[in-house]
Amino acid sequence: MIVGLMLSCMTFAQSVEYVSLFEVDPTLQTGPKKSPPVIPSVSYDAQNLYVWSATAIGMTQIVIRNDEGVVIYDVTVSLPSSSYVMMLPVYVSENKYTIELIYGSHHLLGYF
Repeated sequence: MIVGLMLSCMTFAQSVEYVSLFEVDPTLQTGPKKSPPVIPSVSYDAQNLYVWSATAIGMTQIVIRNDEGVVIYDVTVSLPSSSYVMMLPVYVSENKYTIELIYGSHHLLGYF
């Protein structure tokens, strides 16, 4: 019942935009290819940035840069197998930014 209530409240939230992530240099990946890499999903609305993954990812660096390349956010966290939410400054929705997720041998880049 509580879960249903939470989901119905989310449907009235502001629209969510999705960020496509790309591997910066896939040739840097080393080791045997046992399974496809876990690539987190990123989305945002006017107030929050959401990063989620199907499996937990340890020690992930999240870097956001403005259109001039200046770092406005840089944190290293362990991503749970659910979602990681961070508040965005108001001005983020008005400009263009890049987001980088760096973990293990992966360096993912997206634009929003």
